[in-house]
Amino acid sequence: MDSVSFEIHHRHDGAAEVRLSGELDLCTGPDVAARLRRLLETAPVETVVIDLGGLSYCDATGLNIFANAQRDAELLGKRIVLIRARGVLRRVFESVQFGEVVTVADEWTPFDYTEGSSRYQEERGGPDVSDGDR
Repeated sequence: MDSVSFEIHHRHDGAAEVRLSGELDLCTGPDVAARLRRLLETAPVETVVIDLGGLSYCDATGLNIFANAQRDAELLGKRIVLIRARGVLRRVFESVQFGEVVTVADEWTPFDYTEGSSRYQEERGGPDVSDGDR
């Protein structure tokens, strides 16, 4: 049976951090989507950081959940940041340019989205795609 863990931590910078682990797929996706939606609607934060480092599997369902969460966040004046995508998931994000839809980063530190910030950041020598419209 597939399972996914969804842990919420409140960060010192005022953001909420969700740590996902396990398998995010068609079976576990609806629960994750509902929890993210509820968090966005109820948490008094501007940013929800989703730590993907513990995911062992993520299919297209996960990408759909993250894109929909970003859409919902924008409607509420908030934002989603995906961090620590590894292996195949990281390559999928890169190949479909998912950083154009949701902010994807190795780690997250607050930065100003209004002044030429980067939607996709890597620590060393990787692509840096600017999005000055954000």
